Amino acid sequence: MRWAEAQAAKRRNEKEAGSCPAQLFLGRWEAPGVLTLDTSSGQVKLLFYMRPETRARWKRNIQHGCSREQEHAPPAQLPSDTISIFTDGSALYDKGAKAWVAAGFGLTAVTRGTGQEHVEGAFVFDEYGPIGVGYEGAEQKTNNVAELVAIIHALRWSRTPRVLRTPIVLRYDSKYAALITCGVYKAKKNKKLVATAQAEWKLTHKAKAGTLWMRHVKGHSGHPHNDRADRYANKGRGGQRYYGTPLVD
Repeated sequence: MRWAEAQAAKRRNEKEAGSCPAQLFLGRWEAPGVLTLDTSSGQVKLLFYMRPETRARWKRNIQHGCSREQEHAPPAQLPSDTISIFTDGSALYDKGAKAWVAAGFGLTAVTRGTGQEHVEGAFVFDEYGPIGVGYEGAEQKTNNVAELVAIIHALRWSRTPRVLRTPIVLRYDSKYAALITCGVYKAKKNKKLVATAQAEWKLTHKAKAGTLWMRHVKGHSGHPHNDRADRYANKGRGGQRYYGTPLVD
């Protein structure tokens, strides 16, 4: 269609710069890096002017059939030593007081087992604790705050000497918390807390050198590892604190 328009323009003897059909065509399409025209054969070729990292991200998005939400999706086949960290947050709202009155975070790390879900895998680490106003820059004790704090603690544990060289998948059930942490979403509230989460993400992403990924798990869906993190978040909301070897339910 564009080639036909360029030919018609020439026939109308339009007095404009680059009125040659090939120049008109290339000016509209080749500059953005979309198409180019072989004037000798009349064939059109598809081009992509992308940096290597942009091309890799574009291919990954095409493979997953989605956009930036899956920019940090894990590979279909995880390395055998991969650890998945399931995170969750919990907060309590008092309707009478019209305020958030308590919040807590929880996380559990599991490895091996079967598939991406680590079915019958081995737990290697558990953590939970309460969250107060001002904690890590939190302005309120909301669910979103609790989810962000859980991811912050997961990222910090991912950089501990024991697992620094181990591939990590963050398994989140809060899309808001995960995508705001890696910079896909922009923060409108709790900007200090978000800044902390994004700083932790950048540090961990750099330390892991391509072996830090994110994968969503639906909350309250009966997923045993997510349910475990949820129980821990509730314990944290109740004021309990724990950091260390995996607990026995």
